[in-house]
Amino acid sequence: MLHRHADNRSVHQLIQSIQSQDLTERVKAVGELVNRGPNAKEAISVLLAALRQEDEGIRILSAMALANMGSEAREATQVLLEVRRRERLNARWLMSCCIDRIEGRFSWRAYLYPIMYIVNILIHGLHYECLFGKSVGIGDRFIRIHKNNIELFINALKDSQEEIRVRAVYALGCIGDVGKEGIAALIAAKNDPSKDVRDDSAWALDKCLRKTRGIWPAE
Repeated sequence: MLHRHADNRSVHQLIQSIQSQDLTERVKAVGELVNRGPNAKEAISVLLAALRQEDEGIRILSAMALANMGSEAREATQVLLEVRRRERLNARWLMSCCIDRIEGRFSWRAYLYPIMYIVNILIHGLHYECLFGKSVGIGDRFIRIHKNNIELFINALKDSQEEIRVRAVYALGCIGDVGKEGIAALIAAKNDPSKDVRDDSAWALDKCLRKTRGIWPAE
């Protein structure tokens, strides 16, 4: 099943994980450093490098981790100013909040951020991707949980790694309307050798059977 476990690794171990080839492992490690504050200052150089990584989620989490170090991470200000220019609106706003925190300034942006989030939802709809969006790690990248990626998640159900199959089932369940092919793939997943995949596929099927159009006779 899908569970969250506390990460009790040392800062040195987290630094090593950030340099991993596995995207999911990198995101988990940077996310844990967000909670370490100034105690993780030895990770500053690695987090500065992470600000330039391709994945938006890692860039944002790295900015948050540096912000929580306060003045210890003052060298990050210039990098954040440079990176911020290439980010989307929400990410730019959050990075500005991070700079304010590092510099010890009152951050009026932090108070307005929830308002901006609501405005974005009203403009773009409830599926608006706030920050780095809702996605799952499949292989060496994050894939957005969206109907346009249904085929990718169906194919991922055949992956040799159990964890990837579990994530694919979860993603299809979140999408809901996955079409006949998605339903068929989830039914097949009920025979997966992994108990976690079988159990999660039952949950996903329940959601998808209620939401997928075209599988029930017209009333």
